Amino acid sequence: MTHSMKMNYKIIGDAIFAHKPYGMPTHAPDIGKWGFAEALERELGRKVFVVHRLDKTTSGTICFALTSEKAAEISESFKDHHVKKTYLFLTDRLINEDSADQFEVFSTIEKVGKEFHNKPGKNKSDSNSHTVFKRIKRSPFFSLWQAEPTSGKPHQIRLHAAQIGLPILGDSLYGGSEFPRLCLHALELEIPGFKKHSSFAPWFFQRLGLLKDPELISALSAIDDREKMFRFLQTPDSCLRLIHNEVPGIRCDAYGETLWVYWYRESSPTERDLERWHLVARSLQKKLMIRKMQNRGEDPLSQVSWEIPEIEKTWIAKEHDLKYLFKKDQGLSPGLFLDQRANRLEIQKLSKNSRVLNLFSYTCGFSLNAAAAGATEVTSVDLSGNFLDWGKESFTLNSLLPERYEFFKQDCLLFLRGALKRQRQFDVIICDPPSFARFNSGKKKEVFKIDKDIDALIDLCLNVLADKGTLLFSCNFEKWSEQDFISAVEKAVKKSPKGRKAKVSKAFPSLDFEKSNEDSLMKAAWIRI
Repeated sequence: MTHSMKMNYKIIGDAIFAHKPYGMPTHAPDIGKWGFAEALERELGRKVFVVHRLDKTTSGTICFALTSEKAAEISESFKDHHVKKTYLFLTDRLINEDSADQFEVFSTIEKVGKEFHNKPGKNKSDSNSHTVFKRIKRSPFFSLWQAEPTSGKPHQIRLHAAQIGLPILGDSLYGGSEFPRLCLHALELEIPGFKKHSSFAPWFFQRLGLLKDPELISALSAIDDREKMFRFLQTPDSCLRLIHNEVPGIRCDAYGETLWVYWYRESSPTERDLERWHLVARSLQKKLMIRKMQNRGEDPLSQVSWEIPEIEKTWIAKEHDLKYLFKKDQGLSPGLFLDQRANRLEIQKLSKNSRVLNLFSYTCGFSLNAAAAGATEVTSVDLSGNFLDWGKESFTLNSLLPERYEFFKQDCLLFLRGALKRQRQFDVIICDPPSFARFNSGKKKEVFKIDKDIDALIDLCLNVLADKGTLLFSCNFEKWSEQDFISAVEKAVKKSPKGRKAKVSKAFPSLDFEKSNEDSLMKAAWIRI
């Protein structure tokens, strides 16, 4: 099978060029964290060498080397100032109409402690940094500028822009006005021996009138990064998380033709909100569904969804080249949780000629990937017969006969106990339990709580996991940080006799979601015997 939405990059000789998103460091800032270099290594399956850096808050084109020899060569080009770099930035500070549209700035930039200090100079001889500025576009309130640094000092463009009275929008460190993001973008990079590589400016850089709406800019900025990294607009029937933590109280997913907005805010969307999100959907040529995630105790008769225009009750979209059936009126989600997108691909890779068990299977997305990859057995277990039937419909869409696979409407703990009694074994197990659930166990009712029952659940999973098998264990328990979750999993594994042979590793995060300094709501670990 092919992966329909790979990370977008270009390999030229022994170098790799890509778009670094806003909010992500060039490389891991601390042990246990990750940066763009580590994400590329994960995608490529090989080491990359950092040859230059972009600040965490700067988006745009970036280069890495694939060999130590090429890294030394490119680094020398940067050191000798033979690399041409072009940036774009936005500012809300306006210079006089009679002022020139082009400036040259010389200064000496020095690091004092953790801060960078800027001492203006008159020419190259008394300075260590030089930047040429050119105005590209202006409106009554904002202007777009181009900056070409001929040297490479940290924060150079930001310091020099502030020096000439044009602090960058969102750069509070150097006097810029408050804004959802630093509006600085690395547009082009021209390295000796390579063709010029570009990362086109964010959409809103060209539409200065939109800058009056910071929430709209936050949404467009996040979507622009996803498009540059994954080129999802080239596959309009695909699924991808477009907005995660970038807009407070909002999650936004593309499910093929439908843009699905999860509305976590207490108040319902206003007319202005509806107009804003309709504009976003229209720019992507998608229909819009806003789904209010109601709090307990909220009026059940209050409006919970808004559609522009009215969308079909069911539709089909793809993830990893597999078709899924989506439904607009079967709960809070249309049928697939996209925070597991990368993990579903990993399960696909593991499943060929394997016996696969999918617990708490919902609409059987993991099961579909396992079956399509050539698993010899696929067993899906969930308390909801409706969700299992929904999963069967997606199997049929992909020419997979549901009757060739097992679908059990049963409590997962009861299934595991029964499998243990029958000495049934699985090579791959997916276990994504809820944080809290009630179920019937024989003649009595039981309550499942992930923080209290994780030990018993993992022990049962390990006891039906074959030697050399793999268990993907995940949850969305909000009270656990990622480290809390990993610690709880490791503790549970050690308690299980079968766990003495097991190795636990945190699932590598996807660029779809949290950046390196953010805790993920969806937490996952791989447990391998």
